[in-house]
Amino acid sequence: GVYNRQLDNVIDATSFTSDEGLRPAANATARSRVRSPLAVQKNFNPTVLASGEQGTTTITISNNGNSPLTVTDFFDDPIGATSESGQLTIASVADIDTGACPAGTVALLSGGLGCRAEDFTIPADSSCAIVVTFTGVNSAVDEPITYTNSIPQGRVVVGAAPSLISQGRSATVIVADRLRVLKS
Repeated sequence: GVYNRQLDNVIDATSFTSDEGLRPAANATARSRVRSPLAVQKNFNPTVLASGEQGTTTITISNNGNSPLTVTDFFDDPIGATSESGQLTIASVADIDTGACPAGTVALLSGGLGCRAEDFTIPADSSCAIVVTFTGVNSAVDEPITYTNSIPQGRVVVGAAPSLISQGRSATVIVADRLRVLKS
């Protein structure tokens, strides 16, 4: 869930001089690994539902850094798969729980198909979980539907540090038209 990137730090030989007027023969290059303190995870519980049954999706936003991060905006819209929009619905704002990191604003989006949480702080070396209760519906006959929800890159906005880019994450839930016993 943590974003890592390799970068080359280059000091151009032509832009560097010493007090003695000496120039290096070649560029100085060092490879650095940059690790974002911001991480995102998502899961559904349970991962298989009967049509009309409630489940939860948990979005965990972690701060692995040594100072607090203030999230100015996060939204997941829709919480289900875009191609099957309308099949996973949130009944009310009360179904969006920001837990230990209370958000300044919590809202339903797209008539209950998505959610938003704004203005909350994740303490250093900690995480915040947004737990959303939803109802899954399947209109297909005798055919379970798999919904894969993706949270795109950049969906978590850290106001004071716009260079911190959250990475995309996805999770899957199956909604059956009736309760079945599955064996694996």
